[in-house]
Amino acid sequence: MARAEPAAGTGRSTPDERTGPAGRAGKGGSSSSRRQPRTLLGLGRLSLTSRAFILAAAVVMVIVMITPSLGVYFKQRSELADLTAQQAQTSQSIDSLRDELERWDDPDYVRSQARSQLGWVVPGETGFRVIGKDGKVMGPGAELDSAGSTATTTATSPWWQKLTGSVRTADKPVATTGKR
Repeated sequence: MARAEPAAGTGRSTPDERTGPAGRAGKGGSSSSRRQPRTLLGLGRLSLTSRAFILAAAVVMVIVMITPSLGVYFKQRSELADLTAQQAQTSQSIDSLRDELERWDDPDYVRSQARSQLGWVVPGETGFRVIGKDGKVMGPGAELDSAGSTATTTATSPWWQKLTGSVRTADKPVATTGKR
């Protein structure tokens, strides 16, 4: 429908002009040139604080979604650094073991180790061991650890204690677990 325009000089007005903006709103009439823009949930135009709140909520949601992935990322980075350090240490250990293996191929190194660790002497030489006041060998040479050596414990005890200990041991035979 076309709107009727007032005739020039007639003094007549259209129904829209008579009611004015207040009458239009009350009757449900609308004018496309004066309509308020509709926005989210019909609340009218959003203010600056509403936009800031929506933006902040979106940023918080993104952060909440990304946080677990970042935790996994940093955990894997630290594990990778630990494994890299462990690999470097293992490589260094392998290199030192290879060097030691190459030294054992040298006959002079084998002789020096036999002399220092086992107390061996070359045929024609006379070997000496210096024994301290406590009865132990002083200096480098073959030494037994105290846990595996029974000679040091038996040498310090008198003969009658050794005899009674052997009698006690003979009186208590080892029990067998299997049936005969």
